[in-house]
Amino acid sequence: MNRKLAPLFCLTIAACATGGTNIKLPKIKQNTAHVFTGPKGIELTIVTLEDGTRLAHLSGIDSILSGKVVRATTKKVSSTTTVNVTQVNGKGRWFFHEKSNRYRPGAFTYNLFAPKSAREYKGVELYRNAARSKTVNTNKLREKHLKQLADGTLANLAKFDRPKTEKKALARLSKVLASANKTCSTSIKASINWKTIDDKIILAESVSSRCGFIASSMRHLCKFNAAKTVFKSAIKEIRCAYGPRLGIKLEDGVLHWTLAKGSKDAASYATKSLFEMPIPGKGENLMRHILLDESHVCAKKDAIYAGFYLDAESMKRATASPVAFYGKGSKFHSVRRVRFHAEDVFFDPRFESQQESRFWRGVDMKHVSRITIDKKSKKCVVTCGRRKIELNFVDEKTKAQILANAPFDEAGPKRIPYSLARDRRGTYYFVDRGAEKGSRDFRLFIGKAGRMRLKPIKKVASDSKGHIFSTKYGTLKLETTRGASYMTFWIRHKKKARKLTNVPIQRNWGFIYRKLGPYKGKPYGTPCDVL
Repeated sequence: MNRKLAPLFCLTIAACATGGTNIKLPKIKQNTAHVFTGPKGIELTIVTLEDGTRLAHLSGIDSILSGKVVRATTKKVSSTTTVNVTQVNGKGRWFFHEKSNRYRPGAFTYNLFAPKSAREYKGVELYRNAARSKTVNTNKLREKHLKQLADGTLANLAKFDRPKTEKKALARLSKVLASANKTCSTSIKASINWKTIDDKIILAESVSSRCGFIASSMRHLCKFNAAKTVFKSAIKEIRCAYGPRLGIKLEDGVLHWTLAKGSKDAASYATKSLFEMPIPGKGENLMRHILLDESHVCAKKDAIYAGFYLDAESMKRATASPVAFYGKGSKFHSVRRVRFHAEDVFFDPRFESQQESRFWRGVDMKHVSRITIDKKSKKCVVTCGRRKIELNFVDEKTKAQILANAPFDEAGPKRIPYSLARDRRGTYYFVDRGAEKGSRDFRLFIGKAGRMRLKPIKKVASDSKGHIFSTKYGTLKLETTRGASYMTFWIRHKKKARKLTNVPIQRNWGFIYRKLGPYKGKPYGTPCDVL
């Protein structure tokens, strides 16, 4: 029980026992009555007593507080928010929030969170009604509070009703489980062993939420068909109980979910334990079973492989999806995904598809290739531009060996284009850099397309105005202009600077990788490197 509310709770019980005659209620402070009104006739009246506590009367909403004049304390929960707290069902309930506006001194917003109402958790915004505040009969409000103390109304509201709480908790757990059953196509039942749970635990934490962690974890895992199949065949019932430590055990179709009081990692433990749960009759845990089911490995002659795999780390994320990979022999590489695109898509500027150049989600779709899986024919089809290569599914034993032993290093280009320009005679000036984010490892190539030569850079100067690349042949100067674009100049020794024409990289992928020269014949880190 909240320590600040304990005196109020004891006061309520005392009033019930003595008929309210011995209760000395502090006087109401003058000019402290405030009425707050909301939609559909909601009205909350609050007056402040001399000891700093308050009397609150709620009407116009379906709530267990309606019609009652409860005594409340105030608690500052942040620099801008004060909450009004009263005793409901054995514990302090925050039912009215007052929030100041840090940017507008003196301005407040008010929100009502009435217990057991349709809008209990969403909250209802109220507004201070100055006119109604002047008409409040504070003596009548005080008398009503004393009367409800005497007849036990407020004592019944404040005391802990365990049977009703148990019923409500089971109903909430059933709602969470229903969602899991719908997602997993199962008909699992749930129960709570209340004998293992004392009143202190029920008042301190939400038993329904914590028991529901296991159902929520199952719902997230059911995005994998393999998990759906296992849950449907192996689990018929969930039994939730409290014990000395967290634990999960599957026995004869019953999943025993044991919680520990105050444990903060119960939700993550539920997911982790489900992954590690042995599957009856399979000789493997759920994580391994999902990994093998969701992964597809295809092969061609000369030990060339391609497909999709699901690694253990990505499986732990609810939004995980398979990662494309390729390899030759015993070396395997994961394919870098194209951001905001499906997992079967990868970018390879060396190849062009038949469709016209079209930018979608920041990517030129003309240079997009992909790996597709055909489960019916048991084939993988790798598309590199206009070329299609078919690979056949490997057997389950080979797939298991590859996924268990092969390291999957992320592939990708080692260097990326940075700037491209040319002069009137068709001489190109090309700058690239290391592919790592923020890399300053620049290179400069100069020459005709297909015959470019690397020019060692003696010095690089970079600032907010651009870059200067100095070589023994001359200096390339990139000046920043509006819109983060560049004006490029070539300065040969002490001669006058010659302005160059910028060539947009995003519109010239094919030219850069196939005709320009520096990247010709170099791998890009995609399946097309080995196929």
